Amino acid sequence: MCIQCKGKALVAQGGGPTAVVNQSLIGVILEARKFSEISRVYGARFGVRGILNEDFVDLSQSTTHNLEQVGNTPGSALGSTRDKPDQAYCEKMFEVMKKHDIRYFYYIGGNDSADTCRIVNEAAMAVNYELRVVHIPKTIDNDLVATDHCPGFGSAAKYIAHAFAGVNFDNASLPGVYLGIVMGRHTGFLTASSCLAKRFPDDGPHLIYLPERTFSPDKFVDDVEKTYKKYNRCVVALSEGICDETGEPIGAKIKKQKEFDSHGNVQLSGSGSLGDLLADIIKQKTSVKRVRADTLGYLQRSFLGCVSEVDKKEAREVGERAVQFSVWHDVDGSVAIKRVGDYAVSYELVKLEEVAGKTKTMPDEFILGDNVVTDKFKNYARPLVGGLPDIDRLTAPLVSTKNYFFNNTSMDEQSLNSIAKLLVAPEKGILAADESTGTIGKRFAGIGVENTEENRRAYRELLLRTPEIEKYISGVIFFDETIRQSTKDDIPFTKLLLEKGIIPGIKVDKGLKNLEGSSEEKITDGLDGLAERAKEYYALGARFAKWRAAIKIGENIPTDNCIEKNAEILARYAKICQENNLVPIVEPEVLMDGNHSIGRCFEVTKKTLATTFSALEREKVDLSGILLKPNMVIYSLQGGRVAPERVAEMTLECFRQVVPALVPGIVFLSGGQTEAEACENLNAINLASKNEAWELSFSYGRALQNTALKTWAGNSMNTKSTQDVFLHRAKLVSAARCGKYAKEME
Repeated sequence: MCIQCKGKALVAQGGGPTAVVNQSLIGVILEARKFSEISRVYGARFGVRGILNEDFVDLSQSTTHNLEQVGNTPGSALGSTRDKPDQAYCEKMFEVMKKHDIRYFYYIGGNDSADTCRIVNEAAMAVNYELRVVHIPKTIDNDLVATDHCPGFGSAAKYIAHAFAGVNFDNASLPGVYLGIVMGRHTGFLTASSCLAKRFPDDGPHLIYLPERTFSPDKFVDDVEKTYKKYNRCVVALSEGICDETGEPIGAKIKKQKEFDSHGNVQLSGSGSLGDLLADIIKQKTSVKRVRADTLGYLQRSFLGCVSEVDKKEAREVGERAVQFSVWHDVDGSVAIKRVGDYAVSYELVKLEEVAGKTKTMPDEFILGDNVVTDKFKNYARPLVGGLPDIDRLTAPLVSTKNYFFNNTSMDEQSLNSIAKLLVAPEKGILAADESTGTIGKRFAGIGVENTEENRRAYRELLLRTPEIEKYISGVIFFDETIRQSTKDDIPFTKLLLEKGIIPGIKVDKGLKNLEGSSEEKITDGLDGLAERAKEYYALGARFAKWRAAIKIGENIPTDNCIEKNAEILARYAKICQENNLVPIVEPEVLMDGNHSIGRCFEVTKKTLATTFSALEREKVDLSGILLKPNMVIYSLQGGRVAPERVAEMTLECFRQVVPALVPGIVFLSGGQTEAEACENLNAINLASKNEAWELSFSYGRALQNTALKTWAGNSMNTKSTQDVFLHRAKLVSAARCGKYAKEME
């Protein structure tokens, strides 16, 4: 102990307040009052500015009770400052300290505060003035070097974890994209803490962006879009300090009127501009319309009632240790927390120059890729945050027995068969509402309607809300966009269907591409990532899927290679779907395009189906858990019509030769037929049927929608008339499915 170093102690607080910084202050005051070497304990009001102004309070006269109450109060009780003292500033501070016989100086703050301590200490040493200078760590950013973590971080991280846990459940209740902007100019510790209260695999935040990684707006949009497709929602945590490839903060680039702090940095906090910019980018570049952004801002620093007990204890102790080091050991330095075991800490004093002006960032082992943090970070941070609230989800089965298949989360093969049979139930069939954005755009263009996401949503809602449609429609095939959409009153389309007893389905292929070596023949793309998409669609409510192959008849085509490649792809698709509890609709369509005869259509259809079923058997696809969606054996568009009875005869003969009896049902596509032709031919097929093994139903798109679309014409005033037309069309197709259709019914 240095017995000759006697005099007053001075304590000050600098930088941003925290929820526990007053614990460090009270630790200094109460510990300093125990030592006879310290005659008085002064506090500088408003940090180093208060020292220059000699704006002191005598803390020796504060009651212990008052101090303990202040310790439990957030914010900086003495007030703070953003002044960044230079050499001259610190020399003036030192002169004031000498004037008041200050022999112990304790400064609570971040790395710039440590630098201030270093300069003041050097000034004292230069004139042999006995002054012990100790820096006490404080920062919510957790960016001080030489210490495992900083007091203030644990409580701020606890607030972040709580906030994002609440946001996650809010977002799950009303799905959309949520962006939360978190403090952290240079370091991502706080932003990373947004994941600490996650419990379920699909909980948010789903994406976390830190300043330690380069931020690409294009990659960000792609990440959000993929996550939204996966979960039908997306929660994102972003640091305010995210930077582009040049190292400039994104938030600084977009500010029209830039404010600068005392350190010369562009002021990033206190503005929602970064969140607003990123939200606008998502709205512009994706089909997601429900996008919200918040900037958590200053709430993170001193939130009352969200204090980590570990943080509180350690903040008190660094203040106490600062006094002990300075008095007992007669040394200057910065108090550092060292982690011991799992979980305990020890306290050391490190040299001021080791901390002064330096910044610690998140280590690579804490970051995975561009937007995920590792378990190592979670294990590091969780002891500092302490206990988090118990959260859970409702676990209860749906009551309605008509939707039993939707509640069954572990479907076996019999369950797949049950769903397949429900889809081809008597008098019912499937509505194919799976037009891609481009395809429906062409149809909208024909009626003068703009191809927007809202128009597409409104049109699909109109059809799905048609009263009594469930009498004739057993399932609806959605496009990727559509299965994620909701009604105007926020009822997911899948839920709307289920309440009607209609099964949701999904188109899972990604469209046609040229067969290698050919400019005329096509194969279907989309096997890559299909298993993951199937899992996601199942979670969204789909219970069956569709994949279309297109076989064109022309001069020297189709080739055997084209038919075989498409058959292999269809079989692989079907297997993946069944492995993920989706009934696969297998659609090898022989197109009506061209001027070939019905006999040529028979030959190609037969060969295509035979090759497809051979491939399905090789893949060990359960044929009792699929549906076949083929073309009818029919005339070509330019070859001239034949009678429906001839279509029925040729179609049934073809299928009897190649379609196994295990297949529960055949749901015909309408292809290029008119609405009336699709009914006439389906009706003839059912009339000519001789107790076939399969149900003979429909999966129609245009043949159900064409007149309805024209009636609607994009005008909400036409809703009732459009639904009437659509319901009438469904009745007619249902009648044809039963062999009870007549032209007079039109």
